[in-house]
Amino acid sequence: MAQGGRSGVYPLPPFYGNIDYGARVREAWGDEWLIKEVVYKFSNGRIFRDSTPNGGPYTGTAGNG
Repeated sequence: MAQGGRSGVYPLPPFYGNIDYGARVREAWGDEWLIKEVVYKFSNGRIFRDSTPNGGPYTGTAGNG
């Protein structure tokens, strides 16, 4: 009788190691991954880009939120 479960296919041995998901994402997205997101755009075309973890021009600090 064949070893390896019902299908007869042997399972792969377990993988032990670290996977750098950040590197995988940067590899897939390229330079586009580093571009900060537009969080607000005025009607005249002026934009605010995400500059902090909170993002946007109004972060809820310094009395503006």
